[in-house]
Amino acid sequence: MSANSSVIPVDHRRKLGQLGEEAALVYLRSLGMTLIVRNWRCRIGELDLVMWDGREIVFVEVKSRYYSSENAKYLFDTVGPRKQRTLRNLVEVFLRTLRCRELPRHRLDLVGVLIDAQTLEPTKIEHLRAEL
Repeated sequence: MSANSSVIPVDHRRKLGQLGEEAALVYLRSLGMTLIVRNWRCRIGELDLVMWDGREIVFVEVKSRYYSSENAKYLFDTVGPRKQRTLRNLVEVFLRTLRCRELPRHRLDLVGVLIDAQTLEPTKIEHLRAEL
């Protein structure tokens, strides 16, 4: 975790997360993806974005930070082994809710968004495709 994220008040972190998710959604739509659901929740956590990419379901974890040269280096630092396990479990629960005979192809992507603290506009979006 970067030092800056722990000192941002909760309401500002929530706003930052919303700004990052919106920027990520606009970016992913520009790639031709279609939104299935946003902020899907169950008892073990939340999936930020669930998208269609052709015939593949993409589960997207969005990480947002206010821009600084330090934050740009550590955009995905909070997605460690524990968070990855939680995300994989969330994906499994979501897929079980579909009740399909055959599960669709799927993957888990990370999208990092740096937000300018003054303008509240995204300054950088980084997209990592990760297979499950």
